[in-house]
Amino acid sequence: MIDRPVAFSDAVSKKNENSEVANLINPYRLPEAFNRGDSKGDRTPIQWSESIEDKVREARENGKPLVVYFTIEGSKECDWCRAMDTSFKDPSIGALAGKANFLKVALRDGVENDSMKLARALDIKAFPTVSVLNIEKNGQVKEEARIIGYQSGTTLKANLDKAINQGNKPEQLGDKALVA
Repeated sequence: MIDRPVAFSDAVSKKNENSEVANLINPYRLPEAFNRGDSKGDRTPIQWSESIEDKVREARENGKPLVVYFTIEGSKECDWCRAMDTSFKDPSIGALAGKANFLKVALRDGVENDSMKLARALDIKAFPTVSVLNIEKNGQVKEEARIIGYQSGTTLKANLDKAINQGNKPEQLGDKALVA
């Protein structure tokens, strides 16, 4: 068993081995409840979008922050990403739906696309990561907050609320993430 987080970039660089992110071994095991998800939490009114261009335009026009959730596609390969998916389904997170724009950026192993370019531009090195951006009318982008690693629904809601309403940086958790 590996005794440290496995780097996303390590998996991508090993050409002779099976480099599927799904085969990464995450040494931090989660309770079985996280693996099942929470069907009660599926009622969240957050409208996720995967169109970077549309959400950036929308955030610029309506003046609301852009909450960007970086994860690994499918989340099967990252236990903490799957747990964070469950956190975002917490009904308390839905209260933030009218206060911000929400963008989910799911990265795929070895695929160079706009999602990967955005992750590089923001220097995202661990998964899951949530970045709260303010996009000015003139197109200037300012990162107001970054949440690194898994947070429970209650903690995530409190930190996002703080970041959206006050621009304060929430606590960063780096020990519960897949590190790149």
